[in-house]
Amino acid sequence: MKLVDIILTIICGEASALILADLVKEYDPYSVIKWVLLFLMPVLAIILLWAADLIAKKYKFVLQLVRYLLIGILATLIDLEIFELLAWLVGAGAGIVLVSGTFKAVSYLTAVCFKFVGNKYWVFEETSSKGIKEKFLKFIIVTFIGLLFNVGAFLYFSKIVGPQFGISEDIWIKVSVILAAIVAVVWNFLSYKFIVFKKEVPILDTEPTDSNLYPKP
Repeated sequence: MKLVDIILTIICGEASALILADLVKEYDPYSVIKWVLLFLMPVLAIILLWAADLIAKKYKFVLQLVRYLLIGILATLIDLEIFELLAWLVGAGAGIVLVSGTFKAVSYLTAVCFKFVGNKYWVFEETSSKGIKEKFLKFIIVTFIGLLFNVGAFLYFSKIVGPQFGISEDIWIKVSVILAAIVAVVWNFLSYKFIVFKKEVPILDTEPTDSNLYPKP
């Protein structure tokens, strides 16, 4: 693994720890679980990436998928924190379906900007700027469809399904954000890989050359 892989993986592992710690903070008054997660999750993330790196020698997409998921976790933290910030600023208005949907759209689009950079340069290792305008247009279209999936899934889980398993409404809102992100993950990974960042297959030059027409004696 490269040094950049290790650094980014540790950061993503810490992000996952913060997300999980936030979900269980009501049951962790002394922050014991939080500190365990802050140590454990980066280690697990490194092990996961190392295993994916080995498997990728035969199946390259596995490493891409793991990197994509790690970037997605960090983007989910950004999504969650921005949504909570907007909801906190407005207060009671966050309970209105239209307002909640708008906040979710803003937080999701912010996270998407981060994901584009992470996916382009780390997940799919594309450093060339060739055809960047076309790729950006495809990315916007794919992302917009992903946004519809994300917002729709969030409203479905938070407003239609509602809190489950005795979970409080505040925690269920966070769970809904995560579930909505998972729905978008499936769509986005497949679309980014096979549409936006699809590897161009070089076209072999089959035109006859002088050496082909007139071979040396």
